[in-house]
Amino acid sequence: MASLRAPNISTLNTGLGASYCKPDLNSVKMKILFLVVLSMTSSLIFSQEIKFTSIAGYATIKTDKFKKVALTTGAFVGSEFILKEFLYLNTLVGISTIRFENMGLPNSFTTKYYLSIPVSLKKYYPISKRSSLYWDFGLSFNYDFITQNEIFTVSGIQKNNQNGLGTSFSVIGAVGFKTQVTKRLFFDIGLFGQTDYLLSYKKETDKIKTDRRMISLTFYKKLKK
Repeated sequence: MASLRAPNISTLNTGLGASYCKPDLNSVKMKILFLVVLSMTSSLIFSQEIKFTSIAGYATIKTDKFKKVALTTGAFVGSEFILKEFLYLNTLVGISTIRFENMGLPNSFTTKYYLSIPVSLKKYYPISKRSSLYWDFGLSFNYDFITQNEIFTVSGIQKNNQNGLGTSFSVIGAVGFKTQVTKRLFFDIGLFGQTDYLLSYKKETDKIKTDRRMISLTFYKKLKK
């Protein structure tokens, strides 16, 4: 009986570049953590509230070699700063992901991790004393800081990572509903879209343009001043 051999992940062709290198993941994570903590601290100092947002949905991804649908998720922290009545500057920072199956190799997946910093204008339209409808429109900076390739075999999971492949700017937009739950706690649910327009990558083969459609859930906590 022929023996089962796991494919060599170092030669895996996913359409994301021909070669892979082992990144210093600890260094990358520390830089990401520093940026997140810095942004959170700034928000707490200058804002009247802090907000936590989670998103989930699907993305259409495009490269020179393929087009397919992928799973996308994200988690963010941030604040809203009032510009005038019912109009706010919305700022967030967090991690978003895209995960998809590789072409031509069963049980092989790629997950891309982005540091994302969305900035947008948010307009509220009150419909009651406690609730409002809103629209949100702006831009997001995205840093593709880790791309993880996985192959699932009978002997286990082979993993290989690339880091710092490139950046992108996206147009973002949302519509939704926000309501007050308690004196200091608010909640909103929205439909969120994000489309890449400007991409800057080290290699053309690493570029992936994404068009995302998601549901967002946000909790707001008013801070005591």
